[in-house]
Amino acid sequence: SEESEMSDRVVISSLEMQHKRLLKSAKAGDYDAVVQTLRRTEEVRHLDVPELLLKGRSIQLMSAEAPNFLSEAEAAFLEVLDRDPDNADACVELGWYYDAVEDDPARALPFFERAQRISEAESGVTQCKEQLSRKR
Repeated sequence: SEESEMSDRVVISSLEMQHKRLLKSAKAGDYDAVVQTLRRTEEVRHLDVPELLLKGRSIQLMSAEAPNFLSEAEAAFLEVLDRDPDNADACVELGWYYDAVEDDPARALPFFERAQRISEAESGVTQCKEQLSRKR
């Protein structure tokens, strides 16, 4: 119905405005505000993939949080991969998390390699390499 379409447009517009405000706060380095906003949003609805990535990144960059709070960043990145297993950004973020936060490069490496495989597949690099090798 027309009323339903209007309601959907209002919701989408509201989400777009929130995303813009979040990105503006992140660019300004106000990561605490970003995380607080996203936590309030989670009380009402599930975060979408870009919001989860922003939340995880922002948590790692926040000023004065206890180390156990950092696991919330890991959880955000893992949730992205649950929803989208081929999300290269989440793989890279998990790699950085395990390397820098957990100081576990062995755990980080598979995520960086996975991100590289995904990126190569998305860009067609793998297919191009295969075609070139067949020509030799």
